[in-house]
Amino acid sequence: MTGKQWIESFLESLFECRDMANRDDYNEKTGKWTEFMVENVIKKRMEKKTYSNVVCIISGDPAIKKDSGEYLNIDAMFFNNSDYHKPVYLKVKNKTKYDPRVLPSAVVEHENGGSSDDKIAHCLWKLLCIRSQLRVLICYWDNIDSIRKFLEDTIIEGGLAEGLVGELFVVIGDRLKDQVLWNTYTDIKNYFSIFKWNNNRLERF
Repeated sequence: MTGKQWIESFLESLFECRDMANRDDYNEKTGKWTEFMVENVIKKRMEKKTYSNVVCIISGDPAIKKDSGEYLNIDAMFFNNSDYHKPVYLKVKNKTKYDPRVLPSAVVEHENGGSSDDKIAHCLWKLLCIRSQLRVLICYWDNIDSIRKFLEDTIIEGGLAEGLVGELFVVIGDRLKDQVLWNTYTDIKNYFSIFKWNNNRLERF
């Protein structure tokens, strides 16, 4: 799965769920929006589209986990079905069941609107600490260029991209457009600005 394929699947899934996204109860409460994005879009929709097994923390509560152990405190991890369902470990009776010990094909962090730029940068750092062919940060800000530059500087100043293998995407929702309904695919593309790490900078994708 390439980053381009993941992004296309993400946008298609958002479009399919646009009626839910437009509901007041989802749009006005950060916990409900996390549930919408992580559980309904990333887990339920993208799992099928990407032929993956997606493990995630659901309902915004780190204590409530499904189908897995710890998840390394990452919001969502994608595993190729062909890798995930191999008998790569022995099931031992009376032992705790953990996920197969294979590397994820993608790791995703979703940070709701209202978070500080420092918290968003921390989520980016977590992604860059994990071995994966694809890393995606989804966040929200009211000045797209300022948060893009802040995250770009975070990567450069911390040397976080040194030896980086795989792709990194940053998807930023424009909080100034929070009240604009998603009626068309174009509405969704206008709300999210997508950047890819390339040539030591976050370039618009």
